[in-house]
Amino acid sequence: MSESMAQNVDKLSARKRDRGFVHYPQKLPTKTGSSNHCRTSNCPVGTEKTNALTMLLDTIDLLAELASQCASHTHPGTGAPVQSGAFTQTATKAGTTKGKYAAIIA
Repeated sequence: MSESMAQNVDKLSARKRDRGFVHYPQKLPTKTGSSNHCRTSNCPVGTEKTNALTMLLDTIDLLAELASQCASHTHPGTGAPVQSGAFTQTATKAGTTKGKYAAIIA
């Protein structure tokens, strides 16, 4: 990214930071075999009302809830499932994964 483009992005970032969105003044240049990286405090994808990445956090919450429910699910006379520990471990992993990405998503 050129220095002037980086300055424009920085200016726009400052103006849009309170809303959590960064709008680029023009398309970022791309070159075959290279990649561009954008670093912001958070990185919303979608609209101001709907952030697709926030949906991923919601999905992780549902996964953790489902794993917890499976771990404690019983039928009359059978008790907890044999794999309840594995389900509980999956719920814990989901929480850890959410914590890892929540800071950059929401």
